[in-house]
Amino acid sequence: MAPMGKSGKRVAKSPEPPSKRQKSKGKQTDVDEVDHVMEKCNLVAEVLELAEQWPESVRCMFAKIVPDTLGVLKEERHEYQEEVVCKIGAALVGVEAAIQKRIGDSKAKVNNADNEKVRRDESVVGSEAALAAKKAELVAKYAELDTEDGKLAAEQKRLAMGPVKDALDDAEKAQQVGDASLEAAASDHAKFEAVMKDIYTPLKDGIEDARKYKPTLCKLLQFGAKYELDQSLVDSLPTPLGKEPQARGPFDGIILKQFEEWYSQRLAEYDTTVKDGADDKAQRATVVEAARATHTAAVDLWMEATGRKARDDLKGCEKALKDSQKAAKYSLSDIQEASDEHESAKAELEAFREGSLAAFNDLKDRTGSGTKTEVVAEAAPAAPCPQDEATPRAEANGA
Repeated sequence: MAPMGKSGKRVAKSPEPPSKRQKSKGKQTDVDEVDHVMEKCNLVAEVLELAEQWPESVRCMFAKIVPDTLGVLKEERHEYQEEVVCKIGAALVGVEAAIQKRIGDSKAKVNNADNEKVRRDESVVGSEAALAAKKAELVAKYAELDTEDGKLAAEQKRLAMGPVKDALDDAEKAQQVGDASLEAAASDHAKFEAVMKDIYTPLKDGIEDARKYKPTLCKLLQFGAKYELDQSLVDSLPTPLGKEPQARGPFDGIILKQFEEWYSQRLAEYDTTVKDGADDKAQRATVVEAARATHTAAVDLWMEATGRKARDDLKGCEKALKDSQKAAKYSLSDIQEASDEHESAKAELEAFREGSLAAFNDLKDRTGSGTKTEVVAEAAPAAPCPQDEATPRAEANGA
């Protein structure tokens, strides 16, 4: 009810200033627009979880930055934001292609259902025949083993395995010893090079930090003792190496020269061993491979002579028959599953195009010109991005 005036008459309430009403209405419109944009951003972010061409961490990262890139007006995006929009579009292309592949694969299974059923039935028949033949073979083998000739043949095959097993053991042992020796030589070669670079050369050139001199010299002397450097030379090395290079005399030079000659000779020996050892290692591997093949053949002959191979083959045939019968039994359910998958993928593709893809196309080209872009049931084809990634297609081949 309107308030009373001083004259006792009711006074009409003053209308709200036009500027205030317009401001309130404009503010509500902005809120609605923000909600509308966020709803579309969420649709795009959710489908990015299906972009299997990206690692999971990348999918999560792009899903989080959709509002700050795709949600920004086209004319206000900077270069980085536009690049992200294009990458999102490329991801949606991959999602759409994956769904279409599922549609194609499931449709092919449904269309090939009759041929698949015939193939599985034929597999059962073939497996039954193979099992029957293997049972007959095993019966014949047991009958043969009941004869003297059969028992003698089996025993001969057993005895033949002994020498070839010994030959294999010898070859493997020789390979182990030879390879270990080669590895040791290669290790020593590397240690000699490291000593020259990291220990001897710094000592010879003069170590600036006096605190490092004694530990470094100890390492050199221990190295020489380990690798059988003449003890007199080991005892003499501290004398020249303890002096500054310019303070060394002729005798100091002789001591260092003798050490370097010993070092070079030993390094050359290791170098020769490593180079020649490569061919020897390959030869040892060849010998072991040949011995193992001979032993395997001898074992196979023994297993065949004693019926063991036939028994193993029989187990394989029984398993093959069981597998083929199971496949034939579930052929109808497999076909129904493929049909369900086909319909599910078609529905998913339709929902993708009408939802996430339409939202992407709407936001990608959204501007602040005042004309609001509405999401329609079937999105129009997206314009190509300036980058080399293609944006998602709104129209693609149907199932």
